[in-house]
Amino acid sequence: MADRPGHPGTAGPGGWGAKVIERLAQDLRNAFPEMKGFSPRNLKYMRAFAEAWPNAEFVQGVLAQLPWYHHLALLDKLRTESS
Repeated sequence: MADRPGHPGTAGPGGWGAKVIERLAQDLRNAFPEMKGFSPRNLKYMRAFAEAWPNAEFVQGVLAQLPWYHHLALLDKLRTESS
């Protein structure tokens, strides 16, 4: 099943490589119209954040101390230094 063209488990046409982030962003906006922040760009940042700190346990208190923008700046800086 995962080797079928167009199946979500493939990278072919209609699979994971076919604008999945854009479709996910639209689906999230449709499911949660009152919430903001589900743009494709933000979802890419969220994914990068989860990959950069996969085992970190975050609590509200710590997150409130470090704004989202600072996390984005750190991710951009790490990406630039690793290139």
